[in-house]
Amino acid sequence: MSNHDLTIANGPGINVRQDIEAALQALGSNFFGPAVPLIAYPCQIWADSSAGLLRIRNTPNTAWITLGPLDTASFGMLPLTGGTITGNLTVNGTTNVATLNSAGHGVTGALNVSGGANFGSAVTAGGNLNVSVASGQNALYFSTVAGVRQWYSGCISTGVYFINDQTAGANRLTIDTAGLVTIAQGLTVNGNLSAQGIRFDVGGSTFLTTVCTLTAPAGQQAYYHSVVAGARDWIFGTQTDGSFLIYDASAAAPRLTISNAGLVNINQSANVGGNFGVGGGITAGTNVTAPGFVQGATLLCDAGVVSRSLSYRTNGSIRWSWQCDATAETGGGAGSNFGVNSWGDAGQNLGSCFSIVRSTRVVTFAVAIVNPSDRRLKSDVEPVGNALDLVEALEGVYYRKIADPERRQVGLIAQDVRAIFPEVVFETAETSDDGDAILGIEYGKLVPLLVNAVKELNARIATLEGAAR
Repeated sequence: MSNHDLTIANGPGINVRQDIEAALQALGSNFFGPAVPLIAYPCQIWADSSAGLLRIRNTPNTAWITLGPLDTASFGMLPLTGGTITGNLTVNGTTNVATLNSAGHGVTGALNVSGGANFGSAVTAGGNLNVSVASGQNALYFSTVAGVRQWYSGCISTGVYFINDQTAGANRLTIDTAGLVTIAQGLTVNGNLSAQGIRFDVGGSTFLTTVCTLTAPAGQQAYYHSVVAGARDWIFGTQTDGSFLIYDASAAAPRLTISNAGLVNINQSANVGGNFGVGGGITAGTNVTAPGFVQGATLLCDAGVVSRSLSYRTNGSIRWSWQCDATAETGGGAGSNFGVNSWGDAGQNLGSCFSIVRSTRVVTFAVAIVNPSDRRLKSDVEPVGNALDLVEALEGVYYRKIADPERRQVGLIAQDVRAIFPEVVFETAETSDDGDAILGIEYGKLVPLLVNAVKELNARIATLEGAAR
């Protein structure tokens, strides 16, 4: 162990020689020893044996700077080529690294870069890779492989994090300060997609390559936003009561809901370009317009609403409308009346063709009922004979229907009429308890019988009047 003030004192020759040898020994061993050099000089080297460290004096000659541990290759510092850092690496400026990876020499701890870092190849860190840059500055990934894209990532001045496709010049993903992730391009999911909330910003369409599952707590929905100018924003998802909702966020209005029982509720006009097939019921907040057909559907009117209608259009103009209302009847047996209206080419309502009162099932026709009766459509034409006898055989009766015992009615009995004049009796689609078809009478076809009966009666009167003369 050597220590010396590096000052040679005057004295006898042997003393001077010994003093010089001690000074040289101190210099040769870099003042190796536990004690601080007696006199410190700028840039002086000191091998501190007590701490096992190599130190150097700073240029102002005010303090010692630790270079590294003794008896350690490169004093624990990275060599120009090769080397491994077992602790954290913090870079406060711009760093140019040709190779920093597991194949060469990696970082087994965290890599902290507060300035800029340019890596010529892959970076492998056993801990965290932390890149700290000023607000608005970004990290750039660049690959030397031909055709591989370049990417930016970082935070803008508002604190929003983004990933930018530098090759295409477009943002691909952003995360705002509230944690909302915005994907600015199509999203391809090969499995299930589970998230608290998902928002897609696309210029065209959002697509999923396979069936995906959006899992969110009850009452939270997915939000769809389009970057196309004028396009509407939509919210869809399950409400707290379990029903499904499609909500027009731009208009702040619900458009469609599906209840837990499967009832579809359309809260606005429904325009259908083709056939509109429904196996259950339709509840519409306004009109349901379908250029095609409505098949197997039931129109459900809201209580207290004046009217609801279905319309049929061709070339954009209404031709027919079917409507029901809830104000035409009162009392315990009240219900919606039903009617059919026709429309003119100029869009004017030509009025009702017929209407039906629900509680009484009375049908009122506002126009003539015409049955085709052209001679050219008929063959085997012959007069109805014995018409008066047939009329006399008929018997009009009063009766009450079993299904409607409160109302007294008048008419004929179909079984009796079939035995006399079977041409006016038909089997209906209904069946009785014994399985036989319910019979019905087409009363209009009794008119020819009555006409000929009156003619026969007039002939008899004329004969009697002639005999009286």
